[in-house]
Amino acid sequence: MSKKAEGKKLVNVSVLDVMRSIVNRHTKFFQNDFDYDVERIRAAALKDSQKNICFVWLCRECGTWLLRERDLFIRETGDYNILMYYEWQKADKILAFAAEINAVNGSRVMGNIYSLDFEKYCKHVQEAAVPAGSIVLCYENGRRIKMPSEHFSASPDKEFGKFENFEFQPESEEGLRILLREERQDRQQFQEVSVI
Repeated sequence: MSKKAEGKKLVNVSVLDVMRSIVNRHTKFFQNDFDYDVERIRAAALKDSQKNICFVWLCRECGTWLLRERDLFIRETGDYNILMYYEWQKADKILAFAAEINAVNGSRVMGNIYSLDFEKYCKHVQEAAVPAGSIVLCYENGRRIKMPSEHFSASPDKEFGKFENFEFQPESEEGLRILLREERQDRQQFQEVSVI
């Protein structure tokens, strides 16, 4: 995977400020998509302040997409399918970045930004992604496990109550953990710059 270590990185920066600058330069329509990205990044940074969180962010001329790196590397997830859709569509120039969230400093979300070659990255994800093993449906009073091929809805469950969220689980949690660790190690080899 070392052939991916060709990008550039910004280290210990205000992630949202850098992303806003990129949106202002590149996104011509639907810049308000970025507002949703900001909400998700802030929520994740506050919720998981003890963990390093990584998103893959797509900045297009017509909006943005914030994808959870973990989910990108599990086939059949929404994030995996979104990335593959834009790779297949090739409608407009897409800038891709990995955004590692490391800390919250007052109102600033701090971390590292890595530029990715969108086309190469999509091919890499398609080759490296692990199969989904199950989907965990979380309700206010319990959980259900479904197979990825099974239909499910966000309706309340008679036994467990209100639906809260769901998460795809990989066939091999260890395989996914190793893959994500290798992704991070590869990104650390990127060339450090002052502007992306």
